[in-house]
Amino acid sequence: MVGNRTKYIRFWTCFKFLFSVLLIGCLFSCSNSKNDSLRLLDEEILKRPIREKAKKRRIDSLLSYYNPSASSLENFTTLKSICEEYKSFSFDSASKYSVLLLREAKKNKVNTQVAEAATLHAYILLSAGIINQGIDSLKNISLDSCDNSLRARYLFTLSKGYYELANFNSEKAFSIEFNELGNRYLDSAIKISSPESIEFQSYSGYKALKESKLDKARTIYEKLIVRSDLPKRQLAMEAACLGYIYEKLKDNRKSIEYFTISAISDEILLVKEYTSLIRLAYHLFEIGDLDRSNFYINLALEDANFFGSKQRKIQVLEVLPLIKAQQLGLIKEKRDNLIILLALLVLFLLGCIWLIRTTIIKNQKIKKNEERLEQYNHELERKKNELEEAQIIKEEYVGHFFQTNTRLINKLEKLFNDLEKSIASKDISEIKFQLSVIKPNHEKKKLLHDFDLAFLKIFPDFINEINKIIDLDDDFKFEVTDSLNTELRIFALMRMGIHNNETIAKALGYSVNTIYTYKTKVRNKSSLSTEDFDLAIRNISSVKK
Repeated sequence: MVGNRTKYIRFWTCFKFLFSVLLIGCLFSCSNSKNDSLRLLDEEILKRPIREKAKKRRIDSLLSYYNPSASSLENFTTLKSICEEYKSFSFDSASKYSVLLLREAKKNKVNTQVAEAATLHAYILLSAGIINQGIDSLKNISLDSCDNSLRARYLFTLSKGYYELANFNSEKAFSIEFNELGNRYLDSAIKISSPESIEFQSYSGYKALKESKLDKARTIYEKLIVRSDLPKRQLAMEAACLGYIYEKLKDNRKSIEYFTISAISDEILLVKEYTSLIRLAYHLFEIGDLDRSNFYINLALEDANFFGSKQRKIQVLEVLPLIKAQQLGLIKEKRDNLIILLALLVLFLLGCIWLIRTTIIKNQKIKKNEERLEQYNHELERKKNELEEAQIIKEEYVGHFFQTNTRLINKLEKLFNDLEKSIASKDISEIKFQLSVIKPNHEKKKLLHDFDLAFLKIFPDFINEINKIIDLDDDFKFEVTDSLNTELRIFALMRMGIHNNETIAKALGYSVNTIYTYKTKVRNKSSLSTEDFDLAIRNISSVKK
């Protein structure tokens, strides 16, 4: 069982080392572009559920090896691996198993195990902000038989504890004292570390940072993070230190670059206790990338709550209100812009409505004018037709008038000549004969017949149209001939525009009452009213279709 467990640990250590090398190459190839690095970080965040399932499987596998009744050496190795899985992931679980680890080490009474367990337990307590208890857990620990690497880790953990006490202590005197203790333990850690080791560079860089020697610290950390043997968890911490240095140097671009590298490494390892994502969110907030900044700071708060780190919660709460206030400002600005846009849109719509209404009114006026013009055109057309018709009637009846008068004049002239001769010869019988030739009734009939011929020439369908109007009594229909009777002549004169009964009576040689009687007789045979009947007479066409 112990052999299998040892093989598993060696395999996992080797895998972590190879993965660290690949991670460094990947991170630095992506760090040339801030946007590419941030996109890579976003992609890694999306993989959280898969990594959480894999981590749970690893922890479950390790827990299956833990057996309280087994030998203490085997339990120590198992508990140490469990603590490593939990130490930056979940404080409650990490604290629980680190206590069990320390108990197993003390039970074994092996100084190296006790020192290692106490250092790990103190690291976990310090990560959660439990500083005094973390420092106390390192007291009265014997470092006999411990190698320099373990001694250095022990001293570095103590120095971090005192630095944290100095940061959170408001009393200046105590703050100075704690910083001096931190410097003393850190110097001791550097002194016993191998100059070529990762620890030596890390501790030296941390010391330069604490002494505000930013250029020196930057040089050390930039050399450190490109080491191929640098563990990926330490890569995250050292890159975060570089980000903090560039933050102090006011180089926002570089600060974002290294905090992004650190955050990607933390995300790959499922670290819940970190500063990189918090600082990255703050710097993105400063450059105006509020959506991403808000997403990262909320994620950091969620992780701090999950891990249970008080100091990380404080750091998040220092940044979160700034981002939220800026977001609220943007929301208010967007709301104000939306109100202005809506107001402009309303004005635009009102303008459109006004234009549409104006256009409709103008179109209505145009339509009315068109209708009026159309009526005028129809009226002009009617007047034109009436004038043309009047011209035709005038031509026909003027010609007929001259022909008739000429005929009568010639006849009278001949009669006068014959009478002069008869008078000269005193031939009374011839005079009587000549006078008997003139017959007024015949001439009158001849005049009316000529009127009929001329009228029917102009209105060839007059009789048919009159018959169409008379629809109540088929026996009353007028016969279509080349002459008109008295009723038809009355309406013929009306069709020519003569509507006065007295004028019609004189023209036809009848009384006014007779004319009225004839008119009434014909109108009564139609279903039309008097006005409609007269209108139908006036509308009889002068052109035969």
